[in-house]
Amino acid sequence: MEPTERTLVERGPRGDLIITRYASNGDGNFLLYAGTSPDTADCPVEVVRRSASSVTAIGLDPSRRHYFRIVPPDGPAETVAERILPLTGAPNFRDLGGYPTSCGRRVKWGRLFRSGDLSELTPGDRAYLATLDLKTVFDLRSFREIENQQNRLPEAHPPETVHLPIYDEKADPYFIRQQILAGNPDGLDSEKFLTEFYENLVTGFIPEISAFLKALGDPDALPAVVHCTIGKDRTGFLSAVVLLALGVPPEMVLYDYELTNVFTSKVFEAVRPLFEQGAETIGLFLQARREYLTAALDTINTQYGSFGTYLGEALAMTERDLEHLRETLLE
Repeated sequence: MEPTERTLVERGPRGDLIITRYASNGDGNFLLYAGTSPDTADCPVEVVRRSASSVTAIGLDPSRRHYFRIVPPDGPAETVAERILPLTGAPNFRDLGGYPTSCGRRVKWGRLFRSGDLSELTPGDRAYLATLDLKTVFDLRSFREIENQQNRLPEAHPPETVHLPIYDEKADPYFIRQQILAGNPDGLDSEKFLTEFYENLVTGFIPEISAFLKALGDPDALPAVVHCTIGKDRTGFLSAVVLLALGVPPEMVLYDYELTNVFTSKVFEAVRPLFEQGAETIGLFLQARREYLTAALDTINTQYGSFGTYLGEALAMTERDLEHLRETLLE
């Protein structure tokens, strides 16, 4: 996927953090500062230059999350961080921070994360998450999903879990898996199935979506993570609703949605040899295709006329609610 972010923080093969700035004037020179929270990113960092636009940060503790302050020779400074967190047992755990809004503000880093299930977190993962000081886990899974894959959260000062089940029996991951294992992959039209599922997300779970948005307006609930099983569909839609409510442009929202493919493409290659048939169907179900999210957004426009009307009429978000949301999640 072509990067659409101005600055990217990525982890190298040896765990080094690589900061690349795609400056419009082609000048990648900048001063770099770091901290373990966005508010403390003021300590100068030693770097090794990799290219005209890219440096590697040196001497940082790999067991902690780091936020960077980019200070270019001209233009405004910018806070950035690694978007995909280095968690072995939750490889689709991502920060929703940094995205620009139409009003010139940005989503705060380190306040809201999205992920797949947290049942496979290693001790190292849990120690890393403990440094994030998570206050709330919004779990979108069904009771059966939770029973089969119970989250393993940090034990010291564990975050509160808020269960907001967004469940469609047809979309049950276990039902889909059984269909494939039973040799019925051709009976699963993934494109039609997922398009209809996304359309149903718009109106089928109004109380859950509304409760989620209103909860994010409470600063005591943050930092938080929202997740389902894979972190693609239910989590993808709710993440999109939050970002759109904050004023992030639709194209950037679709960019964030499609980042899930970085994770699911690796999953597909890993499971392909396990199935004599049905592997291609699994691959299609794992894809975060923009057509699916677009189908949901088109449904909103068709049924409500605009996203703003959907927020007000369907989700009962008042202007005061939206102001609280902006206060907690925008800088």
